[in-house]
Amino acid sequence: MRVNFWLIGLCMVAGNLSAHSIFVDCKDSAEGVACQASFSDGSSAENLPFEVISYEDEPLLAGNTDSASAFVFARPQSEFYILLDAGPGHVVEVDMEEIEAE
Repeated sequence: MRVNFWLIGLCMVAGNLSAHSIFVDCKDSAEGVACQASFSDGSSAENLPFEVISYEDEPLLAGNTDSASAFVFARPQSEFYILLDAGPGHVVEVDMEEIEAE
């Protein structure tokens, strides 16, 4: 019976740890590619590092999200993906094919 309480407690802790996820939504805009980062719990995604990387794994540009948790960049001519790294367990990749038209 004692083991069951430990398992229930462990499951509750594991559930709370995974409840904080990062999301990135990118759209084509007049300025280029506009991306909005957000955490599932509503906390700020401000000042997070992002990279735009070619399919050949060459860095094309890098920066940080702004005070509104957004970043905008000119669309590269080559094929690319976006990498947002908010720390361990909070890394998101967005392929150029996933970017929506505005």
